[in-house]
Amino acid sequence: MAASVVLRRPKSSLSPFPRSDFSACRWSTIASVFTALVRLLLVSSLASACAPVLKIRRLAAPQAALGTARTVLVHVTPASTDAIPDQPEKLSELVRRQVSERLTASGYAVCPQAPCGDGVLEVAIEQASFGSAREMPHLPSFAMMDAAVKAVRGGSSATVTDAAPDEQATAQLLMRFTLVQPDGTVGFRRSIDQSVSRPGKVGPVLKEAVDGAVKWFGDLLVRQAPVAMVPLEGGGELNHGVELLHKADWAGAVAWFTELTRTQPELDGAWYDLGFALEAQGAWKPALDAYREAAKRAKKPHYEKAVSTAEAVLFVPRSS
Repeated sequence: MAASVVLRRPKSSLSPFPRSDFSACRWSTIASVFTALVRLLLVSSLASACAPVLKIRRLAAPQAALGTARTVLVHVTPASTDAIPDQPEKLSELVRRQVSERLTASGYAVCPQAPCGDGVLEVAIEQASFGSAREMPHLPSFAMMDAAVKAVRGGSSATVTDAAPDEQATAQLLMRFTLVQPDGTVGFRRSIDQSVSRPGKVGPVLKEAVDGAVKWFGDLLVRQAPVAMVPLEGGGELNHGVELLHKADWAGAVAWFTELTRTQPELDGAWYDLGFALEAQGAWKPALDAYREAAKRAKKPHYEKAVSTAEAVLFVPRSS
């Protein structure tokens, strides 16, 4: 019988290093990469934790509350009696002035006279009752007022009685706000009632009722966002300004960061913190300019978000 021969192919000698050395090198490389990633995450976390943050309630941009209108004419339809006891200003004039101020503070522009703007805000004083509680013991409810007003076509009414300084003065208002756009469509419609009763003269109490009604109207235009943690830029000379921001010293912060942007115009953080200080003061136009300067110098998400928020408040169209 012939002998059988089994041939075994020798192991390749082309491997640059033995298998055991290769495994060790591979695991060493993985460990090095993992360690580097952990260090990077720790550094990022520490940087985020140390970054200055301000806890503040920021105003959100108006959500097009008045339809497409951005510049409006305010027209007030007075009640039958427009005089305010012991006050030189008429009730309709007081309402128009306060509504115009509220619109301006919310980022809208108000026209001085017709024809102008891209919408007319009609404010109808549909019911105004004010006087002493002694002389007005049974003022009707606002539901009754509204029903009575609706029953009277094209008219508004007012009831006025005088109150002694030491008496309980009462004022009740029912006002209807309607925004008519240029195409005739209604962009906003809301009825607001307000009641105030306290010791004193009728005039100041009525003014307080107007204040409350107009504030309610303004709150419909700009809604407050929840308390937010706003990122700030710190480090070096920025830290003093950040301290002023935390103390709500907006004017001091504006002065500090303005000087920094003058002496160090390349410092993006100074422009951003300046924008925030201006925003906190309600100066949205210069705040937008400062935010844009910061965004030009550095691409950071909170810079872009600040620019977008300011543009929305000022109704600046986004470039395509």
